[in-house]
Amino acid sequence: MHRHMCGAIILAAMVSSAGADTVTLQQGAGGYGGCVTATLRPEKPFAPRGWGATNGDGMLFYPGPDGPFSSVRFENIRDGIEDWESHLALRDYAEALKTKAEKEPGVKAKAAPLLEKARAMLAVPPDVVGVDFSKWTWEPEVLLKARRDLGETLDAMAKLVTEAQVQAVADARRQADVARQRAMLKARAAAAK
Repeated sequence: MHRHMCGAIILAAMVSSAGADTVTLQQGAGGYGGCVTATLRPEKPFAPRGWGATNGDGMLFYPGPDGPFSSVRFENIRDGIEDWESHLALRDYAEALKTKAEKEPGVKAKAAPLLEKARAMLAVPPDVVGVDFSKWTWEPEVLLKARRDLGETLDAMAKLVTEAQVQAVADARRQADVARQRAMLKARAAAAK
């Protein structure tokens, strides 16, 4: 992982630390007029640059001879989204384990350190994302360690709770989200009248 690609990967940690549940990525399609043409295959020339002479700065995908192809930036954003999904899975596993530990005293001792570790991970450590969205780690090793720790914690929790228990937590969360969204839309509709 190149250290300058950390910004693309860190997106998920930023979103998670802000408590957001949605992120939108956009890329404009304009600006190809001033592109420099390169030849990937002699019979199909294409423009590898984004606009002007910026070498694809900001591009998530590039126009290729047979259609668009992905950029390293886009691949790193994908990795970040996968990290975000892992955080959501950790949240559900932690909730399922907490519920099980409350019902089964034999599980409580094993669950306590895992739940504490999950709580710290879900808060997104300051060595990953600093105090705001303009300061984050540029060290790939920090991100890779956070990813490895998260995976190991998920693996340890998966040995203590069943998939059905985790799914029940995820289903309840989704139902609560739908109810919250419906209430919000009803309130907006009422306010607009």
